[in-house]
Amino acid sequence: MVKQKRKKRKSKKKSKRFEILKVLKAALVLVGVVLLVGFMLNRTGLIPKGKDLVTDSKPLVVDKAPKKSQDKEKPAVNNAKKKYYNTNKKEDGYSCSWENGSELPLITQVNQGQKQLVKHKGYTVLYNKNTLLPDWVAYELTRDEANGKEKRSNKFTVDPTIKGRSATNADYKNSGYDRGHMAPAADMGWGEDIMRESFYFTNICPQSPSLNRGVWKELEEQIRRLAIRDSAIWVVTGPVSDSVVKRIGPNKVVVPKYFYKVILSPYKKNIKGVGFVFENKEYNKRDLFIKYAVTIDSVESLTKLDFFPALPDDIEEDIESAIDTKYWVN
Repeated sequence: MVKQKRKKRKSKKKSKRFEILKVLKAALVLVGVVLLVGFMLNRTGLIPKGKDLVTDSKPLVVDKAPKKSQDKEKPAVNNAKKKYYNTNKKEDGYSCSWENGSELPLITQVNQGQKQLVKHKGYTVLYNKNTLLPDWVAYELTRDEANGKEKRSNKFTVDPTIKGRSATNADYKNSGYDRGHMAPAADMGWGEDIMRESFYFTNICPQSPSLNRGVWKELEEQIRRLAIRDSAIWVVTGPVSDSVVKRIGPNKVVVPKYFYKVILSPYKKNIKGVGFVFENKEYNKRDLFIKYAVTIDSVESLTKLDFFPALPDDIEEDIESAIDTKYWVN
């Protein structure tokens, strides 16, 4: 009996050892399989490496709208490939859109029979067939364009795109008024056809000689300097159409009492804007253009135009309600 019990105990011990060995063997096989699979995945690149597993702790920021370039110079302009400005008709009127989407300006309640929107290579104009003047002329002046070398043509002519009535040279003959450019010829010196278009009567208004050759010209020269300094300047300019002094010539061209310019430096870190209003009168040679600087809000009140409506409201309000005179004379 004692021998039989010892035999049973020995057989049980052997059985337990065998089971332990089986478990160890299975574990080793499993570890081997895992290592082999891991090696194969690593070879195929399916497992990311250590540096790829490091995540950025910064929160993800999604821009709702494209940011404006801050203090970046615009690329050089290829005159042959420069695009026309986009012009779109909206439910409440026409708007002139620049390539970056900002709109200059928005005009409401346009009478299409009396007004015609024309796109030229150097500027866009809303021409008024009642006054025979532009309501506004809008253009962007880049650094390269401000340095244009095209010679002045001096050939004032009717805009061939205008349908119907237009001013002519006969209206200005012996009138006592200069044929004053809204977009100056010197800003359009970056191409022969651009220079030619600047002498269309859609870009011309009767101005007193001392205004046209004095403070108005000085402001135009300063705008070119600003375009060179800031890489580009946006300009919207024209007569105050409902301020009528008299009419001249066989076509009864309106002589406006006031002229305005609104300018914007859009590519600086802090966008700047300013307006100018000039009375159509005789000026002293010592008069300085900066004396006639006003807020853009003031020009909007005078002209009933809305400048830069595509800007965010808070930026638009800041720009249009203040004047930084030092910025515009340095």
